[in-house]
Amino acid sequence: MRKNKGTKAMIVALVVSLIAGLLPMTGASAAISGASGLKHNSRFNGAVKEYGIDVSHHQGKIDWKAVKKAGIQFAIIRVAGRGWGQAGELFRDKQAEQNMKGASENGIPFGVYIYSQAITVTEATQEADYILKMIEGYEVALPVVLDYEYYPGGRLTTTKPSKQVKTNICLTFCKRVEQAGYTPMVYANKSFLENSVNAARISQYYPIWLAHYTNQTAYAGDYEYWQYTSSGQVDGIKGNVDMNVRYVNDVWITSATPGKIELTWSLFEGALGYEISRRTANTDFEVLATLEGQETRSFTDTGLVADTAYTYKVRAILGQEDYKDYSKTVTGYSEIRQKPGVTASGTAFDTVKVSWKTMEAADGYEVWKYNASKKAYQLIKSIAGGNVTSYTDTQLLASTSYSYKVRAYRTVRTSKIYSPFSSAVKGKTKTAAKGKVTASSLKVRASASTAGKVLKTVKKGTLLTIKGSTGNWYRTSVTINGKQKDAYVSKSYVSLVKVGTPTGKQGATSFDKIK
Repeated sequence: MRKNKGTKAMIVALVVSLIAGLLPMTGASAAISGASGLKHNSRFNGAVKEYGIDVSHHQGKIDWKAVKKAGIQFAIIRVAGRGWGQAGELFRDKQAEQNMKGASENGIPFGVYIYSQAITVTEATQEADYILKMIEGYEVALPVVLDYEYYPGGRLTTTKPSKQVKTNICLTFCKRVEQAGYTPMVYANKSFLENSVNAARISQYYPIWLAHYTNQTAYAGDYEYWQYTSSGQVDGIKGNVDMNVRYVNDVWITSATPGKIELTWSLFEGALGYEISRRTANTDFEVLATLEGQETRSFTDTGLVADTAYTYKVRAILGQEDYKDYSKTVTGYSEIRQKPGVTASGTAFDTVKVSWKTMEAADGYEVWKYNASKKAYQLIKSIAGGNVTSYTDTQLLASTSYSYKVRAYRTVRTSKIYSPFSSAVKGKTKTAAKGKVTASSLKVRASASTAGKVLKTVKKGTLLTIKGSTGNWYRTSVTINGKQKDAYVSKSYVSLVKVGTPTGKQGATSFDKIK
């Protein structure tokens, strides 16, 4: 099971409510640009459909609150790209951070993509590493996408890699992203998928995002997302925007408790019952249970072992030896007992790096720090991504020890299951630094604010002892009436300098002098 599946909570809540009759069947697509006229492939009958957008800096500044209110259920955000010229330099999308932050703050699940012009598998790896670096610290719940397409006169068009090479580029990118704990995906238009890559091979392992601007696509291959127009209109976005439909996995884990995993699936019209199959890392899929009744939609697997991955798939029974295609697979753990192995060490006068070994069961990790004033550990960072291995705690005091604990988590519907906390570890910041004043004069204040009382003013070139940081301020000290007091100076007007031990030579210059 791919690890970044945080949107299941919202999806499941909506589906369950609709099926139970708790929400009016008005249809999420009613107000979505172009959605009401779409004709979906019969393979998606009964599947949950979500409607979303994909955006880049071309959309300018987006009002994400208005986008959410307009009914948009997900977004795919461009965060990077490669130039189409021969140099092929990688670049950041100008609005990447603002868009990821805006979507996140307004509860819109999002994925990300990089506009690719890769012509070798080495460049595919570079692109994967580049985009993975850019999304560190963000809750990327949907796929990390390779947008692979020709550009008139572009390097991919003029270089003309073979079909096999282009297929390997897609697979290399996806494998790298998958290893980092995210869901990879390949975006391409209908013609590209049919003629320029082996789409059937790619879709064996990874989802496809189809671009085909029509209300009924004839594309025969597998796909999980469909970009159906580039001229959508959505409140909060000026001008046109790409519109997409997502066909949601029709089986999910609704709860996980020690020894038990509960599955729920979408009902299939005409089904006589449902067949549930299961596998582990050491076994192939085997039929676990056969349930009668079209309205049967849940099953609880029991007697499960902690720290063990269980993978499930479901199919509807239509008649004797007649079945609907299997659902996508879903993987879960009933319980996590393994603890993360954690270390901590100071990396600067105001930072400590907390590191741990990855855990296969993890969707992410929580970092907790001891608060001496409250005599308790407090959560300081929740990190999405099972393959993340470190967190750097900043704005600390120099030559000071800090204590940390880490625990792994796995998302299950609207809740999480946690591993035990790691053993507590200590990391000590390095000794105080030196900072040289770069402004003609600098006000030293009693607190980290422009409203703080001015204790004194120091001249350009003054060397200060930097004992820590907070926000945009360095912590230092000054002598007032013969007493040392903590004080703060703006980081903007102080340059940190390296101070080492002087070296030199000595020698006698006469019988009574040494130089």
